[in-house]
Amino acid sequence: MLGDIETLERDIACGLEVIAKGLQERYVEFQQVLPMAEEDIVMKVQDLGNKIEEKFKQADSFIRETSGLDSSGEKPRLAISTQDRILRKKLSELSECRQLLDKIQEIEGLLIASRADNVGVVTEAKNLIECETQLNEITKDDGWPILTGRVRDILRDEISYTMSSLKYKLSYGFDEFISYPSTEVKGTVNMHIRNENPTEMGQLRIAKKILTKWNAAHATVMLVHAFLIPEPTKLLTALSLLGEVDGRLKKWSAYIVKNFVQPILDSADGNDPYERYVVTSSTAEFTASSKVRPSMKGISVEGVISALKRLFSNIASAIHGIEVNGRPLPLCLGQFLQDDLMGMFLKQCVAASVPVPDPEGRSLNSAMETAESFRMDMIKLGFFNDSTPTFKAFSEQHFTVFIDRRCLEVVRRAKELICMPYLELAEIGSGEEVSEETILQYKEAFGKPLPKSSTSCDTVYPVLLQLPRCKVSKSTVDLMELVFTTLEDSINTDNEKLAGRLALTARNILQLFELTAPRHHGTAISSMPQMAAIFYNNCYYICHRLMMMPFGILKNVEKSSPKYASFRPILSDSLWKLREIAADMMEQMMRQCRRDISVMMNKDALFVKIDDLERCDETKDVLNGCLMHVQNVAHLLKEVLAEMVYSQTMANIVSFLLDSICDVILRMEDIRSVDADISAKMIDTLLSQLGPIFMVNGRSSIHEVCSTSYFRTKEIIFCLKGSLQSIDDRWCSGKGPLAQWLQASEVRSLIKALFMNTEQRRQLLDSIF
Repeated sequence: MLGDIETLERDIACGLEVIAKGLQERYVEFQQVLPMAEEDIVMKVQDLGNKIEEKFKQADSFIRETSGLDSSGEKPRLAISTQDRILRKKLSELSECRQLLDKIQEIEGLLIASRADNVGVVTEAKNLIECETQLNEITKDDGWPILTGRVRDILRDEISYTMSSLKYKLSYGFDEFISYPSTEVKGTVNMHIRNENPTEMGQLRIAKKILTKWNAAHATVMLVHAFLIPEPTKLLTALSLLGEVDGRLKKWSAYIVKNFVQPILDSADGNDPYERYVVTSSTAEFTASSKVRPSMKGISVEGVISALKRLFSNIASAIHGIEVNGRPLPLCLGQFLQDDLMGMFLKQCVAASVPVPDPEGRSLNSAMETAESFRMDMIKLGFFNDSTPTFKAFSEQHFTVFIDRRCLEVVRRAKELICMPYLELAEIGSGEEVSEETILQYKEAFGKPLPKSSTSCDTVYPVLLQLPRCKVSKSTVDLMELVFTTLEDSINTDNEKLAGRLALTARNILQLFELTAPRHHGTAISSMPQMAAIFYNNCYYICHRLMMMPFGILKNVEKSSPKYASFRPILSDSLWKLREIAADMMEQMMRQCRRDISVMMNKDALFVKIDDLERCDETKDVLNGCLMHVQNVAHLLKEVLAEMVYSQTMANIVSFLLDSICDVILRMEDIRSVDADISAKMIDTLLSQLGPIFMVNGRSSIHEVCSTSYFRTKEIIFCLKGSLQSIDDRWCSGKGPLAQWLQASEVRSLIKALFMNTEQRRQLLDSIF
């Protein structure tokens, strides 16, 4: 039996060599026109399979016989088991060969069927796909190298070539089905749909393309099949089976959207002077403008929908009855059109046609109802179906159109509030004095229901967190209400995209204030002190509201939630920016006030020869002018600023005035006694008149907020009115009050200017160092 199997193996090896050589001649050397019938290889493979099957039956009988001999004991058990093992191994190898031969036979049979003259492209595509599947099941680990190596490689190349040639034939057929010829009219586009088999000239053109794409041997074989371009349904079904239809339909839908839908939306009313749709039983021509100027009358949703219905009605007529693997072609095309068409229509037509503001949403609802009627029309035409989302559901899923519109409306309103002039003011904060609080009082304050706004109910907060009473612009209060309303909507919504966009919009409002407000109100701030003070209060009011946010709108939000963790960081960076802007604007105002005082003080010999009535009046006018300027600024600032901010601001201005007067006195090289007396009285009177500016709770705090300049001025007045002995006593060897506020060089300069050169003056000057 083993000898018979070895003989069969030699026959199989010879047969496989013949099969490999036949495949080599047919698929590598391209000898398809030889007299050998195509079925010879298949018959050879079948004969080998039959021989193997017959040998299997004989081996099965032999194994049963040997098993009987083993039980009767006629042969040694060891010899029988060894022979049986070898035999079973040989049979296993033959079984593998039989399975490989079956697959080779099936693949070759499918290839022969694909080359038949009457085979359709759908059947050919299915055959080639099955060939690939069968070939992929053959691996080099299966044994029989001639089958898993040489034969497999030849068949793989042939299947790949046949598959590529079919794809090219179908590709050129699709180009005949949908084409985009050039037009003679500039600024127009054209689309051609052919709902019939190509003409004889068209077939020849396709054959010529294949000849240029493939070498002569390949092209000669494919010419017969190139003339058999199938009808559109079979063409698209075959492309679908090969996985080529989706990409082509996607490009087709993109062309329709870009060159036909987009111009209609751009026109705003659907009117196109070059629109021409001609549909017949076999062909369809679509011509339209590539760009359309928008209508000056505004957007007409009905006009746009009417133009879109004309376009898609004609496309539906042109491709009526065509299917893709059992599905209507309009529905397959609509699958790729859906998102772009609905998104563009909502954004460029519906959203753009709705007026802003639209408080009750009537215009938006009307536009959405019209859009929904367009969706129903598209369902009737076959481009959409019942599973296509409504325009409302689509907008909720993609949200960008109406979220953007909502956020832009918020930003537009915020810009209006930011640019409003500071005419209407609102009083905010608490006027109570700061007092100590116990922990229980602090806890009790947070246990109370906190207000939405801190404009009038700031007293419910602990004293530590209360904003001092001041005035801000009403527009800024409304701006913060808008910010907090936007944040509340962001907290309350379950849509993550909407929540994120609203939170970002709130941040954008603050950044818009930081960038716009200083520039827009810059002229008023630099020229009117009260405007600068209001702007300063506005900035700190915004900071105060932001810092109170965790105790307000975020009070009921879990601290572990993403919203609580994200809201505070995105807004906290505005705190230092607003404080910096507020300080810059206030410094600009104070710089301008100091500049005005410098101009008024810029008078030669201000305190010289003031015993003359005319010069005395001039000096008084200068000091009175400075005083009135300071009082006017103080009156404007006191109305709006908090007490502490007001005191520090006026301290800066008054200190500059007093320092300027001190510098004038200290620069004088010779001061007459009469000038000294009159100057001391004038300056002392000025000090007494400046005191009420800092009146807080019934007493003046000028000596606290302007301590350095105030006491320097007082010491200079003392020196102007005093004697050498009194100055010596006041200096007290560098330990007296005179030494505390004036430097030694300044005291020496005063003494030299006030007193004659005497021994007493020399001794005093020597003691001051």
